[in-house]
Amino acid sequence: MRTMGKEISQGKRKIAGHLGLNNFIMFFDSNDIQSSTPTNEVPTEDTAMKYKAWGWNVLTIDGYNHNETGKKTLKIGKTIMGKGSVDANGSMFEGHRELHGQPISHTGADYAKTLLNLGANPESPFDIYDDVRTFCNNLLKKKIAQAAEKGGYLVKKSKKPDITLVANGSEVSTLLEAATLLEASGNIQVNVASIISEGLFRSQSREYQVSILPLHLPCFGFTAGLPVNLEGLVGGNGKVFGLEHFGYSAPASVLDEKFGFTVEHIFKEVLDSLKTSNES
Repeated sequence: MRTMGKEISQGKRKIAGHLGLNNFIMFFDSNDIQSSTPTNEVPTEDTAMKYKAWGWNVLTIDGYNHNETGKKTLKIGKTIMGKGSVDANGSMFEGHRELHGQPISHTGADYAKTLLNLGANPESPFDIYDDVRTFCNNLLKKKIAQAAEKGGYLVKKSKKPDITLVANGSEVSTLLEAATLLEASGNIQVNVASIISEGLFRSQSREYQVSILPLHLPCFGFTAGLPVNLEGLVGGNGKVFGLEHFGYSAPASVLDEKFGFTVEHIFKEVLDSLKTSNES
């Protein structure tokens, strides 16, 4: 953490400890190297003891082990600067100060041979390792499962959304594609919420509900069923596009086109909804 020692940032951490704040986790990459020298040639303070004195729970962990966790915790991860780096002769070049803050090709390490040593392909350096992909996928599944337990969650979140689109099931994917169109051609920032169970969602805290469906934003719902199924979620000023009848029989693609359940049509419906909302 580059700002670990700066007084302003330290002041914030002192306050966090004093106030007993929870759900506050910080990771300190303790690799013992800085730009010019090993770190022990400048400061001599004991970082772990300092944070303990501020009321933090402190864990010193293997910085490469993602399974070690805690709450209101400073994790001091013991790592090696430039782990896996080798020079042109294939000799290890880990832990050197030259590896701090500049491209590996500007140090005594050899870029291509380092990638080979790490099991990567120099011709395709941005490949994602299978274990990394598996880890990220499992983490995503875990987060989705946790969100699903609350009845609803944001599938897509924008920094400054103009509207929230709401659906569940397969209609969510249609909204995601429509959101891409809205942001690309309409310069409209979009949140997309999947509300799996309105009853379970409404049993959550008001703070959580508002974080998913902000009251100040217009809301547009899309369902292949009756609009009434989403009207309670979009609110009185929102709009739901759905099906008011039943009994038609044809291939799904034909019915989607006929009833307007396409990305292009939903795109237009959302634009109309926003126009109406802005005029009211």
